[in-house]
Amino acid sequence: MFPAIRDGWYVLVEPNGTPQTGEYVLLKLRDGRKMVKELLVRRAASVEVLSVNTQERLTFDISDIEAIHAVAAVVTASKWRPD
Repeated sequence: MFPAIRDGWYVLVEPNGTPQTGEYVLLKLRDGRKMVKELLVRRAASVEVLSVNTQERLTFDISDIEAIHAVAAVVTASKWRPD
């Protein structure tokens, strides 16, 4: 996700949030893949997202998606305090 999210940074998700068009989302696919993308369009049968680093548009069938979570924040490594 460089340049939006760099290696070592943390992505905080809000599982109860409702993602809106233009926001980052965490997609969890049924094949085990997980990815953070920009939500472009959410349809009844599919979801279209944008890969920020390559500007590639991807469309996933809704049956291939296990979960979609809103990204609440992106935290740099220096700001992360797990304790």
